Amino acid sequence: MNCISKCFSRKKKKGSVLEVIGIFITLVIFAVSIYVGRSMWEEAKAVPELQTNATAPIIAEADFWFTYLPDNLFLGLYVGLVIAAIASAIISKAHPLFMYVAILSSLFLIVVAVFISNWYEEFAASGEFASFAGAYPIMSFIMGHLPLMTLVTIFLVIVVLYMTRSGGGAREF
Repeated sequence: MNCISKCFSRKKKKGSVLEVIGIFITLVIFAVSIYVGRSMWEEAKAVPELQTNATAPIIAEADFWFTYLPDNLFLGLYVGLVIAAIASAIISKAHPLFMYVAILSSLFLIVVAVFISNWYEEFAASGEFASFAGAYPIMSFIMGHLPLMTLVTIFLVIVVLYMTRSGGGAREF
């Protein structure tokens, strides 16, 4: 355990609540990339030269994978990032005095999550991307409920970061 904590420890970092910003940025970039990629795929699929008997099974299989795979990858990415934030909180050492800073920064992160969620819903409902929003229900759910998901993630990180330290009957890492 000592080797793991030395490999992953960051000097002078007193908390990992701000890693949630990285989760926001990654999720938004991934979601927008999926929508743009789906739009490009729909345009490429509509090219008449591609509609032959030889390419029809290939296009159908690619269309199947492009419909279901990105949504599941998004869920896997979100769960993986939350697990990474919790693992980082386990490895990090923070003084309980910094919990107040973590709570104040978490309030800021929840406000940012509200703005990102509203922006995503406007982006998904506007123009040519509106037709793709229904194709990805998991992504739409997570991005639509991002403030609640953020609150749960921050709560888990704060609990793991500050409640597993010595003094409360927990073991010292």
